[in-house]
Amino acid sequence: GGPTKGHVVDRLARDHRLRAVLYAGDDVADRDAFDAVDRLREAGVQGVKVAVRSDETPEDLMSAADVVVAGPAGLVGLLTGLTSR
Repeated sequence: GGPTKGHVVDRLARDHRLRAVLYAGDDVADRDAFDAVDRLREAGVQGVKVAVRSDETPEDLMSAADVVVAGPAGLVGLLTGLTSR
């Protein structure tokens, strides 16, 4: 009955007037957050959706992602690459 991951993404982005968001997830509940990133894009916020692939990651989450990485190590590699530029 509480807020979803999507509600949290929406609220944080709007309350802090973010110009860009990156959301990474690996389970069913993260699909709602991906939808929030899509809504933010429609409002002019830059957004990236990252699926962290594992044996349990839903196929629809991976197909909705902009980027798919191999597990937590893949996410760390992606983020490390972003911060080293």
